[in-house]
Amino acid sequence: MDKTNINIQLSSFGQLSDGRDVTKYTLSNANNFRISLIDFGATITSVLWPNKKNGHDDVTLGFADLEGYIENPPSFGSTIGRVINRIHKGKFTIDDEDYQLVCNAEGGHHIHGGMKGFSKVLWDATLHREDDKAGVVFTYLSPHGEEGYPGNLLAKVGYYLTDYNALIMEFYATTDRPTIVNLSNHAYWNLSPKDKDVSQHQLQIQADYYLPSNQDNLPTGEILSVKDSVMDFTQSHDVGKHYVKLPKGYDNYYVLDKSRDKFALGAKVMEPVSQRCMEVWTTYPGLQLYTSGNLQPIQGRDGATHGPGSALCLETQHFPDAIHHAHFPTILLKPSQRYHHITEHRFIDLT
Repeated sequence: MDKTNINIQLSSFGQLSDGRDVTKYTLSNANNFRISLIDFGATITSVLWPNKKNGHDDVTLGFADLEGYIENPPSFGSTIGRVINRIHKGKFTIDDEDYQLVCNAEGGHHIHGGMKGFSKVLWDATLHREDDKAGVVFTYLSPHGEEGYPGNLLAKVGYYLTDYNALIMEFYATTDRPTIVNLSNHAYWNLSPKDKDVSQHQLQIQADYYLPSNQDNLPTGEILSVKDSVMDFTQSHDVGKHYVKLPKGYDNYYVLDKSRDKFALGAKVMEPVSQRCMEVWTTYPGLQLYTSGNLQPIQGRDGATHGPGSALCLETQHFPDAIHHAHFPTILLKPSQRYHHITEHRFIDLT
């Protein structure tokens, strides 16, 4: 089979304070889908979906320039690591050795890899092309002790656009000593052509169970049924259906109904006005649904201000705080092992 004809265009996206250049990579296919990435934070900066007016609508939140991503308190589009989500008090033990991570979350906990994590570093980049996809593979060597984590961790993440209008995210990692890893991307999605909030987006999650959390949004250790609760998305309904009971919306982890590590449909979201649909397929055991209820108003592209309810995140990942719950799937990575997970976002026009 011939190689894909997806185009990859490189351009400057500014310069860091130490003089290093940041590059933007724009992927486009024959259907006029365009995805832009930068090597700072291995970040998705835009996903341009063609509209009926011979233009595009950007369906992910982002900033106009590099300065926005250097600050980026919501982590718009960033690759998160070494461990996404929260770790209780930033502490854990491996082989009788205690480790203390940077605590950067409310309540004195660790979140999203620390103060800098993987979202505030410059990754190496290599272009990659296969039969039906093309994109960029970002590589970062996280040194032993960075943010308090043990081991030299070699992390790779590939972001690809396909001929069939999908964004593939592929995560890899290896280590030279036992450590913990839970990589993900933190894209914020809004499929509306008019930049409305996402309360009317129709969401379905392939999950009969979820993880209840405490006041600091750490899992209690229970795995509960969604049945007859506001957590139930087994049947598609408005994201905002239960906002009267959840004034800040959702920030909850769902356990997907599939065999561990199997690549399967995890969630589906549809915007009723545009009839745009996005399916999320993954090998991860679950996903975090976040409807941006805590998003502080922030200036995005083209004069847009993004605030609470502006977008939703479907962050495929391992169970949060898994290192403290032996019955959760492990996030421990040993030197003899290779971390590898895939998430695919399929963009479907229902009209």
